[in-house]
Amino acid sequence: HPRKMSLKISSEDLIENLRRYSLGREVESISDLYKILSQERYFDNSYDLLEPNNLEINMSCGNIVLIIDGIDEIESILGQKFNLESFLESIRELNEAHNNCLVIITSRDYRVERYLGKDFIETYNLLGFSDDSMEAYINEKRSLGSDSQTIKRYLKDFQDPKNTRHIPFYLSLICDFLEKENYPREDV
Repeated sequence: HPRKMSLKISSEDLIENLRRYSLGREVESISDLYKILSQERYFDNSYDLLEPNNLEINMSCGNIVLIIDGIDEIESILGQKFNLESFLESIRELNEAHNNCLVIITSRDYRVERYLGKDFIETYNLLGFSDDSMEAYINEKRSLGSDSQTIKRYLKDFQDPKNTRHIPFYLSLICDFLEKENYPREDV
């Protein structure tokens, strides 16, 4: 949508900035998390207009779709300095302002019970790649069609035989491995 901006925060982003800055206070809201990233010019020029103080206003008005990738990893990185309950409550409060807030949070499925039963949270499980979508990923996204049989053989080692879907994380790791094996970096 031309009038909406997406903003992605991932655990990798957080790790990089925490190497440069110490975390002073507890992270209890989206603004607290964003302030860690905005301490340095992490975002490209299109985000320069987003001051941390204006983030919540823009989110509650529906101008920004926030994607938080790896909340479980963020929680692990921050440890006792991260208050998940307060963080989720800050999202609920933002949405109450204009009922137009959209936050997408990804997490592994362990401890999913912490998200269930909250009327403002919908949970979805990603099923993984079907055989057809896996082939498309291998051929079109990774250009590893000639290694298709090798990839499938490796996947069998990782995968539960009862599951007919292929876990994207495993598929990506195998493709990364084959790319490095086929095209090793030369040390300069």
